[in-house]
Amino acid sequence: MATGGMKLLTVPVPDTGLVVVRCPACSRKHTLSVARFKGKKEIIKVRCHCAELFALELEFRKSVTTGASYTGNFENCSQGHVCGQIQITAMTNQGMDFTTCGRSTINKGDKLKINFHDPEAGFKVKKKNVIVSAVHGTRISCYFV
Repeated sequence: MATGGMKLLTVPVPDTGLVVVRCPACSRKHTLSVARFKGKKEIIKVRCHCAELFALELEFRKSVTTGASYTGNFENCSQGHVCGQIQITAMTNQGMDFTTCGRSTINKGDKLKINFHDPEAGFKVKKKNVIVSAVHGTRISCYFV
């Protein structure tokens, strides 16, 4: 509970400025245009048709992460073109997260070429150049260049 006893729901706001939320009391779905609140308000109050009042904490992000499950491969241009297989776990419009199959020698700052089949684009091969921003064991985060 927050904001005077009202339920507080945290909602990421995509580039479209439209969010879809469900009333915590009756589960009715509401589609709201919240783009006008960007830079002005972070918490807004919403009243459902069932008379329930709840609050939304709006998270305006530069990019929205989408879950992914694509297989692909990488070529490490910073370490003599070493190659390996990967499983992409998350994508944004600025970068991606993936896990390597087994141990790898990828380090922060390495430049990689990544190839994968994108099911959302009809399984066409996508090629991305990235720079590694974080390494946590076999989990790698990187941004597009």
